[in-house]
Amino acid sequence: MHARISNINLLVRDVQAAKTFYTTVLGLAEPDERGGPPTMALLLAGGCTISLQDAEAMGQAPAACEGIELGFEVEDVDAAWRAMRAAGVEVLGAPVDQSFGRTFDARDPDGHRLVIFHMKGE
Repeated sequence: MHARISNINLLVRDVQAAKTFYTTVLGLAEPDERGGPPTMALLLAGGCTISLQDAEAMGQAPAACEGIELGFEVEDVDAAWRAMRAAGVEVLGAPVDQSFGRTFDARDPDGHRLVIFHMKGE
């Protein structure tokens, strides 16, 4: 068996607010050919999709899980950091150089942990 991750379901308190964050701050796009009910939004994230699901509509408590971190590779880590700070995003420190590249951590509007990075040599 060969499996690959192709979709992440992310439970959120407010689908529209989460969609605005992921489209305006991180630049993800909605596919033109797929719509959804108001309780969800589908976003394109490279070779994967992210389904923003209304936690309450699914009968779940809207809470971030500390055991999961979403990683987003960007072209310019410092520009992403400045854009997130300007948008009022909770950033968890300034960008730093690591052995693999440059990175910083942040949280989305629902408290999900994000790592924003750019790999060396790419």
